[in-house]
Amino acid sequence: MIIVENSDQHCIKPIVSILRVIFAVSVKPGQPSDKELEDIASEMCGDSWKILARRFDIGESKITALDKAHDELFEKAYQMLLHWKRKEGSAATYKVLLEALDNDKVNRRDLAQKYCVKKD
Repeated sequence: MIIVENSDQHCIKPIVSILRVIFAVSVKPGQPSDKELEDIASEMCGDSWKILARRFDIGESKITALDKAHDELFEKAYQMLLHWKRKEGSAATYKVLLEALDNDKVNRRDLAQKYCVKKD
């Protein structure tokens, strides 16, 4: 356990950065499967899929097109993740997915841990 005696934000941020480095050491190698992307999509809520899409540098026009093309939230999220994987090819890795899910704006560290981190 890490105890921070000072609530100063300058003390907390470096600890968070250190934890992220430690966390990233155990990232799975390779790429997520379509099944894993489907599972992730099933756990997305609200407009979080749009925020995640922006972390992948998916343009606003593509986000809007996905939003209009699909009625269900699950399908919007899943199609966005598939688009990212196809667009990036071999660069669509667990590491990139983890960093996007772990981003403060997306704030889905639970999904990053569940799908991107090696299990011992």
